[in-house]
Amino acid sequence: MSSKKSNSVVGLGCFIPILGITLLVYFFFQHSFILGLFIGVTSIIVSLFIFGIVSQMEEKRKQQQLEFLQTFQPKQVDSKKLKSYTSYDLLTKIAVDPKQKKVYVWIPNVAQGKTIKKVFAGMSYVIKTYDFSDLLAVQYTEEGHPMASAQRDTNYTNFLLNKVREEDSETNRSARPPIDKVDSVAIDVIVNDTTESRHRIHFYHEPYRHIRKDSPKYKAFYNEAYKLFSLLEKVVHETEQNLEVSMETASPTINEEVVVEPSPVKKTHITVELDTKQPEWQLSKEYPSLVENKTESITKEKSKEEQTVEKPTSYFEQLVEKNRRQLRGDYSDE
Repeated sequence: MSSKKSNSVVGLGCFIPILGITLLVYFFFQHSFILGLFIGVTSIIVSLFIFGIVSQMEEKRKQQQLEFLQTFQPKQVDSKKLKSYTSYDLLTKIAVDPKQKKVYVWIPNVAQGKTIKKVFAGMSYVIKTYDFSDLLAVQYTEEGHPMASAQRDTNYTNFLLNKVREEDSETNRSARPPIDKVDSVAIDVIVNDTTESRHRIHFYHEPYRHIRKDSPKYKAFYNEAYKLFSLLEKVVHETEQNLEVSMETASPTINEEVVVEPSPVKKTHITVELDTKQPEWQLSKEYPSLVENKTESITKEKSKEEQTVEKPTSYFEQLVEKNRRQLRGDYSDE
């Protein structure tokens, strides 16, 4: 963590090698090459020693600021018992509480509308508390380019992500994501907050000091960032599924109210039964005598017809009938 004092010492460390090289050239033309070489090498050693001291100074100040950051605690929760992640630049810190279903984010305590790019000694923080449902998206970035993301499928989430990408495209130095070297590894947390919708947690951030992707240093930063990304991704998916399940369980109550109303199919069934059965019931109950008279008249007419209609007789029967008439004294032939 740099300061005015460390910056001035770094300036001195950069000036000494330049002075040594200048004296080397001067003594070379004065035919004192050995003396100039000695001064040049000594200046480089002194410069490296100064840079080492400055690095220790900044690391010490960073450790002090980190201890000061730990003194800020959310209400009714001991964040030391929760898994937390502190940004490489000490500008942001995040902790997840699965029991309370809360996400706590530490940000610099500055006036609204102002941004801080570098932490300073004694900088205070404020803690923002979000419900799991307020977590809209999370993405893993390298040099500001999104490499992996998880989000809710809502219009507001898409709007915020597009806004974040536009801001990153304006500040990114390259249009393409890095291939073999990176100078920053970070996690972007997109929340439902009108004042500050994005919180970035850097796991590595040195704009002028790239590290190779096949180095152990990069793998350590990547593994730590992946843990946070997996945790927040799980929160996004679980809360989204819970919302879908709650909507599905609430829908049958609405459908039951509609089913209570009489359906058109039942109405048709009732009318068919009335039309088919009612005429038979009325005829059999109201007009029994009419039906009996009809049947008696029909049977009488049938008996008359049977009597009037003569059955055809055979030739033998005719002879027998003729002999019977002659015996009775009737000799007339019809």
